[in-house]
Amino acid sequence: MVYIQVCIPEKNRIYDFKISTQLNIATLKSLILEAVYNVKYDNEFIRENYLFLSFNDNKKLEDDLTIDDYAIHNGEKFLLI
Repeated sequence: MVYIQVCIPEKNRIYDFKISTQLNIATLKSLILEAVYNVKYDNEFIRENYLFLSFNDNKKLEDDLTIDDYAIHNGEKFLLI
């Protein structure tokens, strides 16, 4: 488990999440959007319309890879746009 912070510019807010390192990025985006907007989105819609970026270097995280693949550590920040 790791703690991350996710900035969602549409909401103008930063959210804190404790997540499993086994999650792939597509599932993570889905869970975050469901928690923030209280709406379940189709995975294909999320893949096409939302990007998950590293806050420090604006590197796009690929949907099919897991948190472990990116060696994400506690306290890292991300953008969901």
